[in-house]
Amino acid sequence: MRKVRMAAVLALAACLAGGSICFPQEVQAAKVKKITAVIEKNYLKAPKAEMRVLYEIKQDVKKGKSGIVSFTAPKKGTYIIVTAKLSSLKPASKNKDLGYGLLYLNRDSTAGLIARKFVTEGGKKSKTSKNTKLVLCTPDYYKKWKKAGKSITGKSSPLKQRTATLKLEKDETVYLQMKYTNGRSGGCKYRIFIKQ
Repeated sequence: MRKVRMAAVLALAACLAGGSICFPQEVQAAKVKKITAVIEKNYLKAPKAEMRVLYEIKQDVKKGKSGIVSFTAPKKGTYIIVTAKLSSLKPASKNKDLGYGLLYLNRDSTAGLIARKFVTEGGKKSKTSKNTKLVLCTPDYYKKWKKAGKSITGKSSPLKQRTATLKLEKDETVYLQMKYTNGRSGGCKYRIFIKQ
């Protein structure tokens, strides 16, 4: 089972290296469910995502602020979170949507939210590597980044889609916190899909 999960992650990594949108096949034709993220200070009231549902998340926040949704594991195991299709609610330019976001997978604590480590694409010694954030960008930003000859294989390279693989205990909650900017606003929308 572990080899199957890792094979799926590596397949996604290979797809991402080509700049493609690689949502799992079973959700490419799925109906999208729309939810709205809450501002970070209200994270305990964040809407709850469920497994095997394709979500479009909208966060209408000001520059410098972030939005949060949550996911609670129904059972102990390894989970894969796929995120893609990032775009601005209000693009800074009429011709191009140049924006990028940092998606943190946080856990709650007495001191508030703490970023946790997980496996994602990229790394100098292997095709997967640990990081504390998923670095995501709009298609226009990706084209600009790639045209400039910058890395699209590192764990912190901005990609149009990224995956996170992490182990969760039963009833453990992860708070997905998106910090987004296009130089003008923190408002954006993006999609997520969670599976085992």
